[in-house]
Amino acid sequence: MKSGSQKVILVLRSMIPSILWGCFLLPSVLVLKAEPQNDPLEFFETRIRPVLANNCFACHTSSQMGGLQLDSRESLLKGGKSGPAIVPGKPEVSLLVRAVNQTDERLKMPLGGRLKDQEIADLATWVKMGAPWPVMKKAAQPAPQATAYAITAEQKAFWSFQPIHEPALPEVKDTSWVKSPIDRFILARLEAQGLKPVKAADKRTLIRRASFDLTGLPPTPGEVEAFLNDSSPQAFAKVVDRLLASPHYGERWGRYWLDVARYGEDDARGLSQESYPNAFRYRDWVIQAFNEDMPYDLFVKAQIAGDLLERKDRDKFLPGLGFFGLGPWYYDITVPLQARADERHDRVDVLTRGFLGLTVACARCHDHKFDPISTKDYYALAGVFSSSQYKEYPLAPELVVNAYHQHQKKIKDQEAAIKQFMQTESRQLGEILARKISRYMLAAWKVLEMQREAQPAPSAAEISHPTSPGVISGLSGAIGAGSDESSQPPTPRLEAVAAAEKLDPEILERWVRYLGNSQRDHPYLNAWNDLLKNGGPVDAVKKVADEFQGTVLAIIDEKKSIDERNRVILEQNKPPKNAAMTSLPNGFATYEEFCPGCSISIESLERDKFVLWSDLFAAQIDSNDPAKKAGGVLLFQDEKLDRFLGPEWQSHLQSMRAELESLKKALPAPYPYLHGFGESAHPANLKVHLRGSPFNLGEEVQRRFLAVLSDGEPTPFRKGSGRLELAEAIVNHPLTARVMVNRIWKQHFGQGIVGTPSNFGRLGERPSHPGLLEYLASRFRESHWSIKTMHREIMLSAVYELSSENTPKNFADDPDNRLFWRANRRRLDAEAMRDSLLFVTGSLNSTLGGPSCELDVGNQKRTVYGKVSRFRLNSSLALFDFPNPAITSEQRNVTHVPLQKLFFLNSDLIAAQAQALANRLNALSGADESAKIQRAYQLLFGRNATEAEVRLGIEFLHKSSSPSASPASSWPQYAQVLLSSNEFLFVD
Repeated sequence: MKSGSQKVILVLRSMIPSILWGCFLLPSVLVLKAEPQNDPLEFFETRIRPVLANNCFACHTSSQMGGLQLDSRESLLKGGKSGPAIVPGKPEVSLLVRAVNQTDERLKMPLGGRLKDQEIADLATWVKMGAPWPVMKKAAQPAPQATAYAITAEQKAFWSFQPIHEPALPEVKDTSWVKSPIDRFILARLEAQGLKPVKAADKRTLIRRASFDLTGLPPTPGEVEAFLNDSSPQAFAKVVDRLLASPHYGERWGRYWLDVARYGEDDARGLSQESYPNAFRYRDWVIQAFNEDMPYDLFVKAQIAGDLLERKDRDKFLPGLGFFGLGPWYYDITVPLQARADERHDRVDVLTRGFLGLTVACARCHDHKFDPISTKDYYALAGVFSSSQYKEYPLAPELVVNAYHQHQKKIKDQEAAIKQFMQTESRQLGEILARKISRYMLAAWKVLEMQREAQPAPSAAEISHPTSPGVISGLSGAIGAGSDESSQPPTPRLEAVAAAEKLDPEILERWVRYLGNSQRDHPYLNAWNDLLKNGGPVDAVKKVADEFQGTVLAIIDEKKSIDERNRVILEQNKPPKNAAMTSLPNGFATYEEFCPGCSISIESLERDKFVLWSDLFAAQIDSNDPAKKAGGVLLFQDEKLDRFLGPEWQSHLQSMRAELESLKKALPAPYPYLHGFGESAHPANLKVHLRGSPFNLGEEVQRRFLAVLSDGEPTPFRKGSGRLELAEAIVNHPLTARVMVNRIWKQHFGQGIVGTPSNFGRLGERPSHPGLLEYLASRFRESHWSIKTMHREIMLSAVYELSSENTPKNFADDPDNRLFWRANRRRLDAEAMRDSLLFVTGSLNSTLGGPSCELDVGNQKRTVYGKVSRFRLNSSLALFDFPNPAITSEQRNVTHVPLQKLFFLNSDLIAAQAQALANRLNALSGADESAKIQRAYQLLFGRNATEAEVRLGIEFLHKSSSPSASPASSWPQYAQVLLSSNEFLFVD
């Protein structure tokens, strides 16, 4: 090991473009050396066997993951698929040592973590000792290889895997109640339990329920009156048809699908976010698909393989590829191989849970514990996604697209040139200023001494409880307390010292802040701290300052040498020839497997030296000391650097900045495009990732459909990635129809026939009405996959028209209403609540589609058009149980917490809409208070107010206003009360 530096193992998170002054700002990791004990066997038992038992035996004993056993010396020498695990006496070439050091690109053990440095050192020492093992007898014979995964006849016969059959309609006693075949299935179960359905809902309740179900908005008073006055048998059917024809239908039901599709308009990338400005085009396509009643089988295929459909109108289905194209994407938050594997995992999960109602993603690391889904099944599907990639589909001519990208490249090149120039000058300035450290420290000493003399004597309390030990306060508000140097100008005392010593005031102020705080993470200023605390002669101060300057200059030289050696190492770390690349949104490109800078051994300054170097030169310092937040003491960047440049350099910089500004002004407007999915240039099968790790590969798996859902042996996919074949297999399987009709039923009744909408496997609930589910799935297919047809059939049934009243006997026998003997009373979800507030107050902007906007008070479009962020979800949406947009959601949680009621008391949205409702009511010409109250009830509740409610409202208006004010001033408060009422927020 070279003096002052050491080898460390770093896993760099992203591509390292160059070695600059600020590179490798990572604290070093101490390399520990194990001291072997006198008895090698005792060393093994106390230091090695516990490590193997705790971290390795779970996968590498009888289970032999990767063909490797680690429970005997013979097994280690034999090794697995990658060769012998150890070479006694040679730890540097032993795979075991390389794996735990995680320096090998593929072998990184243990999975999901890293051994302690001391444990790694112990293993290396043990191998160097010859790998002594107490029991040198012949290792036990390995367990026989597990037989190939086989699906039993019982597993294959599981209810949800069976073909759809149209069941016979059940016989019922009370045939007068039956309005549709659906009712026979419901009533048969109720009669079998000795139960009866409750009475039908009144017409006002029914039209309100239907309006919210299909459009997410309440009916207008005129619509309610028209329905009440229509006594024809087709009255409610007319309402259903009118609502299904409304463009608001797609807004409501499109949003339900967006929950399943985990729709989001950005992704988190560390502490920042990657935004997708054209994400709304997928959302608008989904809304339009529901409004146009796109056949569901085509809807499915468009989202999986819209680019591969053999249709003349193929382009109209390309927006559906946003189902996968909008991510989530994991960019460079981990090494490329792991990030891409995690992205494929998301695709497998949303595909199988969303369309098939199966949790195939549970088979990533091992065969599914409950369903007949093998790990090979998982990687057969994952291979489809590894053979596909993110793709953007421009909605502009090719010339426009090319011109935009060429101009963008000029801007980026110019920005890079400016950045390179500034970094070079900043580094050189830092080195120049480092040679003046001693002078600045002496000047800082004078300032601090003057400040100390000017301070009043501390009180006894301040002595007993100092706010910041070792810190002299008072200069510029707080010496060492961390205010930015630009926040206040230097004090007259400091300027006077700077002028006398011919030093720069800003630099001196930085040194005063830094040196005035004795709390540091390195020892190189301990002598200075002693002087600061106890005082001392100027000669002693100068001696300390000179020594500190020498230390800094030596560290600068040492770091230069380290950086140069690291540069050579990194230049040698080149990707293999023809290494596969992949593209992600916003122009992000990365290797699929190769990780530049990952798993290589580079050098770093030792810990204390690194901390000091960071204090002086780092661009960003992770410190609790606010004084360091702005960067190192001797770091000058951007505009702060300009004044140190000579005339020629300033002229050159101004010229480059002017050119950049000119390029930005001439940049064409961004062209529209679709976030989508496309074929990889080289489709290929995946190998099984043993224990889910992309660094530990097993046998290759053909791309194909799930074995349990196939007739006989699954046919391998042969066409490109296999996405189109996969889409065809999905829509042809009975599960797809069952899952979707169950989702439709769930949104109408508050719970599905299967209570777990995205899990039709063994851990999912069994259908409460199996025959009804089969009937609906059969009808779905017969109707050419028409979702609107399913709405009509469900909503024109007697069970849909039931009231929400309670009967003691029914509740005692079926408290969860799984037999659907009444309607479930439900609270409006976040979107319907906000949209209804805007609708009844007359504020709603009903314009369809368009770019998303923040859901602030000024945004009056429907909530479905608001921004949906995975990085930071809107607080109001989150408060009212909006699902996590990073994962597919089968159904929303419903919480009732105090914060929700406080929202109606204190939020700006409620206050604004209460005022808007008051204005709407007060605008009624010739209406008295009673008439206004009646109108409010009609708008909000779809009914007239009772006499008692009118009287109570009038009393409130008069009692709430001050004696000098008119009752009109109380209308906003009255409106807020009504808008906060349960009758407005719940649907019966």
